[in-house]
Amino acid sequence: ITKALGSYSSYTGKAVTADAALEVAAVYAIVKILAEDMGTLPCFLYRRSPDRTRVTLAYEDPRFQLLHDLANPYTSAGEFVEALTANAALMGDGYALIERNAQGTPIWMYQLQPDIVRMRQNDQRQMYYEVQEKPGVWVPYASERIFHLKGFSFTGTTGDQLLQRARHVIGLGMAVQEYAGRFFSQDSSAGIILKSPMGAPALGPDAVTNLKKGWKEWHQGVAKSHEPAVIQQGLEVQRIDPDLEKLQIVSI
Repeated sequence: ITKALGSYSSYTGKAVTADAALEVAAVYAIVKILAEDMGTLPCFLYRRSPDRTRVTLAYEDPRFQLLHDLANPYTSAGEFVEALTANAALMGDGYALIERNAQGTPIWMYQLQPDIVRMRQNDQRQMYYEVQEKPGVWVPYASERIFHLKGFSFTGTTGDQLLQRARHVIGLGMAVQEYAGRFFSQDSSAGIILKSPMGAPALGPDAVTNLKKGWKEWHQGVAKSHEPAVIQQGLEVQRIDPDLEKLQIVSI
């Protein structure tokens, strides 16, 4: 069972990847809220009494620290849950490599990026994992060595690929954001035109510069709104208003 992670084409022509999808504000917000909320939830390990009548916190068990305090020497338990949840929400699966002590008890878990992990099945229909240690080199691990957090799943073995399934709507969001950004960065509309009357002598470069400078000094900025304009030498003021209806970006 292999999941192909990477780039997905969309109707807009935009290539949808995990990094590109996170640049869409809605996708980023959803993944961030889910991951951070899960990361804030405390995780406790309990021990049930032999007669099954009492439950107490198992502070002395190595797994208590693993789940509640530190997932590994470099990552807190909350950060670990947050990272795996983000991967599962965005890419379908979150993975971690389990380190065990001599007794086989998990003591550390190290997060693995989903694009370097793939699930396999042997001839006996037993599941195992392969982790890419370096380009072209895949190392097998028994399922007991990999912690696998699945996102929403149709198969029960791997999470559904949100990026592939929602590639067209995410691509649309990417295209809309880029279009709007380029409109504002590349727009060269004048807004105000000062026209000389027909037959009037052309203004020289210095005169044009002084005229524009004077107009800006008197009328640019909110504090100078509605300041009366004094027009001389037969100049005519023409305002260019944008077509607000055409400027709307409405996506369904």
